[in-house]
Amino acid sequence: MNPKVPRGIPNNPEAGLSFPHVVTRRHGTATIYQYQRTKGGVEYTEFKLAAFDSAGRRSFRSFSNFNEALKEAEARLAALGQGLVEVTTLHGPTRLDYLNAIGLLPLGRTLTDAVNALLREHTKPKADPIRVSDLVAAFLHAKEGRTRSGRPASDAYRRDLEWRLSRFVETFQMDISDVSPRQIEDWIEKVAPGPVNAWNMVRLLRTLFRWAQKRGHLPSGPLPTDSLDIHKPVSTEAPGILTPAQLKTLLASLTPSMVPYGALAAFAGLRQAEIQRLDWSEISFDRGHIEVTAAKAKTAGRRLVPLLPVLRTWLEPYRATGPVCDLSNVAKPLLKAAKAAGIAWKRNALRHSYISYRVAALQDVSRVALEAGNSPAMIFKHYRELVTPETAAAWFDVQPSTKSKNAK
Repeated sequence: MNPKVPRGIPNNPEAGLSFPHVVTRRHGTATIYQYQRTKGGVEYTEFKLAAFDSAGRRSFRSFSNFNEALKEAEARLAALGQGLVEVTTLHGPTRLDYLNAIGLLPLGRTLTDAVNALLREHTKPKADPIRVSDLVAAFLHAKEGRTRSGRPASDAYRRDLEWRLSRFVETFQMDISDVSPRQIEDWIEKVAPGPVNAWNMVRLLRTLFRWAQKRGHLPSGPLPTDSLDIHKPVSTEAPGILTPAQLKTLLASLTPSMVPYGALAAFAGLRQAEIQRLDWSEISFDRGHIEVTAAKAKTAGRRLVPLLPVLRTWLEPYRATGPVCDLSNVAKPLLKAAKAAGIAWKRNALRHSYISYRVAALQDVSRVALEAGNSPAMIFKHYRELVTPETAAAWFDVQPSTKSKNAK
């Protein structure tokens, strides 16, 4: 609290001055007050120099001699003129405006920071407004042409995008720049319960917002999804793999149109999208390999996967021309076959099984990484020593029945 300055101080007869004494210079003013004090029964004179600091607060400094107070006032006003100290006197509306501005600033920020931020906001390019529905339509159309890897998105991927984003459009009938993090978080909680679903939805929205940002529909800087408290789930479970006996039952339960898919996933470890994009011409029965081209691989890198003897046996009866698997939805028949075989199905179980058994059979993580299109670190972390070489040998010896061979 500022000390109260007594009024009606009598003139100093020795100096011929009246108090309060105001020292005025071009860059500001300073005021010297005179007090009569008593201490221990002895009366003495005290001079106080008053000025406003940069926060608009009045500060005081005491002197026993008027000349010392005057000298300090002169020094401070001179330094103020050179910009060396933060001392000034503000009056009326200007002072109130200054105090209000200081009170609004976050801790550690200055008025200069605020002015610079305001100037940046007014000089940066304005975002081109667009409705969420129009943005999503343009985004989906772009995905039909090509994805980040340079190839058109698969039918399954586009259908998934359309389904998820159609729900987003239904809720957010507004401009994309008006969508707030709180609205997104509340919406995800309703439409995507569970950590995995929530994370997948956040990833998709982040892709959409970045796409909007690149096309000038959102300003540069943080995205609305960046502040969400939704993170990628960390699984501590081992990959879900099947036993050789379960594989034999599962393959026997597949429809003829799904057998090549199941065999390629189980004995070559190809991903779902890679199999759906695969053509029979890319399976070289003569040279003994499968070519996963850069345009069809998830990692956009070409690789050759060995055509193992057991896989050749499963594929031979189905050799044809055109797509190996022309089904747009493979999840449903897989789940149906797993249910018929009495298997608790886990996503990517066939690919996970292949990698696990292949590592056990070869004892060579780097080689399996090349075949599977994964990094050695990923395979070493998740698939090493899950099964024994003996069980791996049984996996790669699962043969089709006579009925299966004649299925074509």
